[in-house]
Order: sequence, then structure tokens, then C-alpha cells
Amino acid sequence: MGNTAIQRTKRENTPKIGQRKINRANPCMDDFPTPSGTLRAAYAEHHNKMSHIQHRKEANARIIKYKQAVKKKTTLDNKILVRKAQLPSVNPGEYDSNFKKFVDKCFIKPSQSQGIAFSSPGYIAFEALSKTSYGAAVIKALLTNPDYDSFLVGQGSTQETRAGDRVILIGAGFPFKSDKKRFETSRQLILPVAILYHELGHTRLFQEQSEGTHDLPHEAAIVKILENPIRMAAGYEPRYTYTNRLQEGSDDKSFETINVLSGKKLPGKRVIDKSEPAKLVSMTDPRGLKPPHRC
Repeated sequence: MGNTAIQRTKRENTPKIGQRKINRANPCMDDFPTPSGTLRAAYAEHHNKMSHIQHRKEANARIIKYKQAVKKKTTLDNKILVRKAQLPSVNPGEYDSNFKKFVDKCFIKPSQSQGIAFSSPGYIAFEALSKTSYGAAVIKALLTNPDYDSFLVGQGSTQETRAGDRVILIGAGFPFKSDKKRFETSRQLILPVAILYHELGHTRLFQEQSEGTHDLPHEAAIVKILENPIRMAAGYEPRYTYTNRLQEGSDDKSFETINVLSGKKLPGKRVIDKSEPAKLVSMTDPRGLKPPHRC
């Protein structure tokens, strides 16, 4: 009788196939009975799928709010695009031939100092840019408008991609399309071709002069008006923030962040409230935007 009771107790406390014992330290690594490998993998896949679905719902809600807010004009809209009307129309049949002419005329040759290799991430991104209607118009303007003569594209020596009046230098850290890198502060995915749209906003294509166009309001305006439309067309979320380094150092005082929608600036590294894209919060705030969770 006693042995039977003990055996029944053991059976009652033993999880059935498909039941799980919660690992309180890390719920993503719950312990499953046999066949444990299959069930653990199935649970992890389900967890990741549900996490992705929830993240996509939140992203869609933010995009709707962004589209509504972006229609409202702010002081940022006056910062750039003073020359946008000068971009020519382009026939899609010209895309490839114009890109080849652009490479021959504007790219620094690989054998020269700051030369850009034809297989480099920057070259690939410019080629992708040339196949969009807007990018093709930019390239045709650089080819045909004498005001843009001597425009150069080269390989920079720093990690960051930089631009000036008549030059774009591709940074050593410029990502390939397949890298799926994220911005350091916002943790949003980087779209390489959108970086080129951004950098073009610092050139004489969109500025009477490039000096003074790297302050936060200009950066946010370029993100809002040039970079975000191409991000959204490619299925990416718009960028909501831009963080600038004020001085050397890794502490919060060395940085400043601006919200692309509101134009509001705050000291330190900031992200948006995941439910309110026009609101900035600290990176440690639980309401802050974070990448999709993966176990």
C-alpha cells in the first residue's frame, strides 16, 4: 500500500510529454521531458514567432502615428531641400548607363588614394540607389548639371560615412545589405542605401552650402525628408531619433539626441517611447524602443 502511494506520487509529479517545468532563472530555457530537444526547439520557435508578431504590431502602430505626425510642418522642414526642384526626370532605360557614367566620372579609382573598390559595400549601395527613381534623378543631376562638377565618391579612413559640399567618403564600417546592423543608440536596423540618401542631404545637391549642416536640427531634417521615405518604401521602420556626439567620452554628457518628429532635443543617448514615437525616454526606461527579443 505504502509503495503504491509512493509510486503514484512520483507519477503525479512527473511531467507528461509536452508539459514543461519552468526554469525560473531563464524562462527561455525551460526544461522539457523527453524528447527534450524537439520540444525545447518547438517552444523556442513559438516564443520567437509570438515575440516577432508582437513587435510587428507595435511597429505598425508606430508607423501609423509617424505618418500622421509627419504631415504636420515643423521648423525642421525649412532646414534642407532648397535645391530639390532642380532634379531632372529620368527614363528607367537610362538607369544602368547613367550609373556606369557616374562611376567613371565621380568614383575615385581603386588604384588611387581613397579609391573605392567595385565590390565594396559603398559601391553596391550606390548601385542600388541608381535603380530607384529618386536616386537615378540625383545621379543624372550630378552628371549633367555643371554646378555639381568635381563631385567625388571615395573610401574614407574613418568608420563613419561623411559628406561635404562635393564629396561623399564611404566609412570603413559601412554595412553590406546582408549585415543587418543596427544603429548604436536607437538599435533600429540600418538600411545601407538610405545612408546614402542621408549623406546626399549634406552636399550641395540640397544645400546652398554644406557648412553648418551637421547640427542636430539639420541631421533630423535630413532623416525625416530624405532618409525615412526610402526606409519605409523598403519595408523598414522610419528612424525616430538622431544622436550626436558632442565631445570625446562614453558618458551621457558626451551625447545629445533629437526626436525626428517633434524636433525636441535632450542631453544624452535617448530612444523613443515604443508607444509614442514623438516622445524621448532614456535607454534604460522600460518604455523605450528595443530590438525584437530573441532567446
